[in-house]
Amino acid sequence: MQKNNSICSDSTGKRFHLVIEETDKIPNKSLHNQNHFLYHTNSWQQFIQDSFNLKNDKDNRQLFITAKNTNTNKIETILPLTVIKSKIFGNKIISSAYQEYGGFLGKKEHIPKILEHIKKNYKDSFQFLEIRGAIDKENNPENTKTLIKKLPYKRAYIKIDQNDPDKSETTWKNIQKAKRKAIKKAKKHLISKELTIADLDQFYNLYLDNMKSFGTPPYSKKYFHNFFTMFQEKLCKVQSKGLDIQKEFPKDNGKIFGTFIDKNKDQASNESKETNNKNSNLVLTSALLGFITNNKVHITTALTNKKYKQFRPGDLAHWNFIEWSTKNNITHFDFGTVREGSGHLEYKRKWGVIINNFPNFYLPLKQKTIETKDQKEAGIFKLAAKVWQKIPTKLTKYIGMRLRKELGL
Repeated sequence: MQKNNSICSDSTGKRFHLVIEETDKIPNKSLHNQNHFLYHTNSWQQFIQDSFNLKNDKDNRQLFITAKNTNTNKIETILPLTVIKSKIFGNKIISSAYQEYGGFLGKKEHIPKILEHIKKNYKDSFQFLEIRGAIDKENNPENTKTLIKKLPYKRAYIKIDQNDPDKSETTWKNIQKAKRKAIKKAKKHLISKELTIADLDQFYNLYLDNMKSFGTPPYSKKYFHNFFTMFQEKLCKVQSKGLDIQKEFPKDNGKIFGTFIDKNKDQASNESKETNNKNSNLVLTSALLGFITNNKVHITTALTNKKYKQFRPGDLAHWNFIEWSTKNNITHFDFGTVREGSGHLEYKRKWGVIINNFPNFYLPLKQKTIETKDQKEAGIFKLAAKVWQKIPTKLTKYIGMRLRKELGL
């Protein structure tokens, strides 16, 4: 791993050595008392490395760049990165790939030194560095002269006041009236429960159908298997070179809320709704996946079974996750990013969300000008989506992960 040293001064004028270093892991204590999200952790790096088979991949790898004060022997700034090489899509560095968010954590005064390190060591082989906006805007590298700021997206989220004794009711009333009516209708027909690894097969089949309909390359089944085992259980076993190695992962860093329908009893009584999904008559009608860190939920995957869309299963899954959040000390329920003027943005507005501009930041390396995806790739992706919809589902699950890996999606 590469390393650079420089002499700096703190606010009192005291001089210290700052070490910029690339590393596979960071000490967990580096995250204490900092408003980090999952992509700043070793757990996320391990999750991505295992899900995308990056361990022995020379072209694609996960790493952290850290800034360490040698006087205190503490890491003061962290930048998680994914290094991607692709003959089709070009070489690039992303913080953080396979997530909507990314960026720095810690002291902003060390950001220029980290960027200097990246430019020095990657300028000859990579087109650019993309830093996706932070889930906490205070971590965004604003006013950094070497970075180009773009505003291609909006961010939508619900802010939950945990000091409000009626927070569930307050959140409910902020939802559009027609949406509340749809949720009440869904409750009459559907069974709600949190999904576990026992639901993986039904979940993944519905996921493949939805991704094909959207014209989007799917994640592999292994990705979701790892989600269940790494983020829903305190201890899991990660297979490595034929050996079971115990790995420690934070508990409850992810949840999937789902809804089911009993094909024989879609007008089920409250008693029948206690049935678990081992009943072969229960069909998954929707699922909503979200990651959880530091009192924030970020939902990333929303699925709906079109055969039962008249019962509004997706709306109920969203409300179940939101309601759980109000009762579990969550302060932000994040719907993620979306393009201005899209149907997705209008859907999210109905949930009473706050909408902010969402920046991405770029450091040109070999490529001297930066165009956003909207400017350069919108037409390509639109055409690719139509082509993808024509590909047999069995084939999409084999080539989808390769495309996602090389695109950083």
